[in-house]
Amino acid sequence: RQEVVHEYGLDLLPELPTGGPATFDAVILTVPHREFQELDPRKLVTDGGVVYDVKSFWPAEVVDARL
Repeated sequence: RQEVVHEYGLDLLPELPTGGPATFDAVILTVPHREFQELDPRKLVTDGGVVYDVKSFWPAEVVDARL
């Protein structure tokens, strides 16, 4: 986590927020861990938010773009 902050100036969350309103403008899946399989990324992004799936892991109907 500290390497990401140092290298890119980005802080990582230790876990995803649950139970509240969507808070992210974008969700980008780069690693297809099993824990993300049941996750609905649309619940995490604000209206107009973008979901990008680098690994083509999530169903096509829940993402805006994928590789």
